[in-house]
Amino acid sequence: MNRHWPTAIALALLVAACSFTTTEGIRHGRTVTITFDGDDCSYNGPDEFDLDTELTINLTNEAGTSVGLGVWKVPDGTTAEDIETQGMLRVGGSVSQNERAIRSPGSASEWTLIVELNEAGTWAFNCFNFGSPGFDYPTIVEVQ
Repeated sequence: MNRHWPTAIALALLVAACSFTTTEGIRHGRTVTITFDGDDCSYNGPDEFDLDTELTINLTNEAGTSVGLGVWKVPDGTTAEDIETQGMLRVGGSVSQNERAIRSPGSASEWTLIVELNEAGTWAFNCFNFGSPGFDYPTIVEVQ
């Protein structure tokens, strides 16, 4: 056996172990992007996540208006249409009831937030325009 094989195997195992680490039950390494163009929010990411995923969301605001993003655990089975027609606060509860709601720093062109998806079920990433009440642009994902 080649004398470098044990080192190569150990290095491969180390890389595999570090590529998806867990600290206190939180999984790291998932990143998604959301782009707001003034008329809609485009989500680029998976529809399902593992429970306890620490998710990095990169938001780009191309509209130059004040936009926000709420990350909500919503009642299971909630659809994007439910949020669009009823509004996020009716479907998901008030901001004070949902500690995961996060808002942007106004009209910044790019920003990042990190959220722990720590409850199984249906979640909404709800992009909204501060200047236009009632305009919600939700993406629905499932956490398992």
